[in-house]
Amino acid sequence: MGSGRCNQNISWGERSIVYIPTWSGSGKIVAGTNITQATSGSDEKRDPVARGRNRRGYELAEDGRYDEALACFKWVIENYPDTQDALFALDNLVETYWRAKRGKEAFDYLQLVLKAHPNSELGALAQEFTIRNYVTDGDYEGAIRVARDLLERFPGRERNKWVEYQIGLIYELADGPTQARAALF
Repeated sequence: MGSGRCNQNISWGERSIVYIPTWSGSGKIVAGTNITQATSGSDEKRDPVARGRNRRGYELAEDGRYDEALACFKWVIENYPDTQDALFALDNLVETYWRAKRGKEAFDYLQLVLKAHPNSELGALAQEFTIRNYVTDGDYEGAIRVARDLLERFPGRERNKWVEYQIGLIYELADGPTQARAALF
């Protein structure tokens, strides 16, 4: 996958933002890609079986067959945990849970992934994705605690700018724009 940009819409309650992630170099992943890009990447290092399962899961989710889609994504995560394919599958899995209005199940699964892979990018991504649950539940302090822990445990991580941006957005949701600006600078 070469350099590029894509948009991802993020909604927390009545608020919505568009995040435009960037990535560089083959094999570097920003899991904030949209679901179509995540299932159709052309990186030669991706496993064709895992890639096919991701794509099939996406198709099933689009058809509203959420349980079957989730099974596909979980299979990739469990069988290819140290690959790009697992990162894509985790992104797709979380979005599928949310589309099915099953955010609590997403949170529970993310906790399992984090416990099984605490020091890997897959675990970091799982921890990052739990932030949405805390915000949705109105637990802004919990969301900020999780985000700051992630920044401390994985310094220099490519997605840390996005995590910092989320902290700013959380402060804005909780306390207004003045506090958000202070958090970002």
